[in-house]
Amino acid sequence: MEIAVWDLLGNIAGVPVHHLLGTAVRKEYSVYISDWSREGDPIGIAENLLAKLKAPGATGIKIKVGGRMSNSKENNAQTNRYIPALRKILGNNVSIYADANGSYTPAEGIATGRLLEQYGISIFEEPCNFEDEEGMQRVTRSLKNIKVAGGEQDSSAYRFRRFAANGIYQILQPDVYYNGGILKTLQVALIAKKYGATGIAPHTPKADPLIAPFWQVAALVPNLYGLQECVYSTGEKISSWHSPVQIQNGKMNIPGEKGLGIAYDESIWKTAERMV
Repeated sequence: MEIAVWDLLGNIAGVPVHHLLGTAVRKEYSVYISDWSREGDPIGIAENLLAKLKAPGATGIKIKVGGRMSNSKENNAQTNRYIPALRKILGNNVSIYADANGSYTPAEGIATGRLLEQYGISIFEEPCNFEDEEGMQRVTRSLKNIKVAGGEQDSSAYRFRRFAANGIYQILQPDVYYNGGILKTLQVALIAKKYGATGIAPHTPKADPLIAPFWQVAALVPNLYGLQECVYSTGEKISSWHSPVQIQNGKMNIPGEKGLGIAYDESIWKTAERMV
């Protein structure tokens, strides 16, 4: 509702939503491509990722490690094979982020984090269960050459303040939707700045109009950290029912159009199912 109201106000005023909220600090941002592979031949996965990066010109990738909220011997063996193969095939100029989705105990998170450090992985996302703040803090304090990130599950300003003030995460990752909208995401950016976190990198696994609220946040936040998330698949078709959401030369342009920056083909409403 909050996001929809901002879109309405921006359209009424004839300006992008971020013009209603402050002064833009950027017109574009660099992206990484998300990948969800957890199983399969590590070399084959790495080669597919290299091809996936080339078309949009992206310079970073986010991979999955662990088993997603669990970690078996097979998961560990896969990670230990995957990370060296990935770095060898992608080379040293590609930024790699790793997301564990809460797979590890603190001890396992530290061990995996040290493996990631060894191969120059830049960010380690949510190594432990998202409710285990003490465990996450142990991981963060034990790792020196990788930044620990998290917060996509959270919607409490008090928790984000604890994350930043207590060094639980170095990078805060509010989801614009889960966290309650554009203003609350901007609030997390202020919390990160006040309490000494490195910055924010919102959770944004979108490649369609759902990415538009993040554009408005990205335009305004000075402490946006690193490459930002985007979903891309080789050979995917560009949708015709809305204005393009496209990566060019590894960057996403922040539209200057009114509202959230998305224009729709009005004919889609004629075939839409009325729910109320």
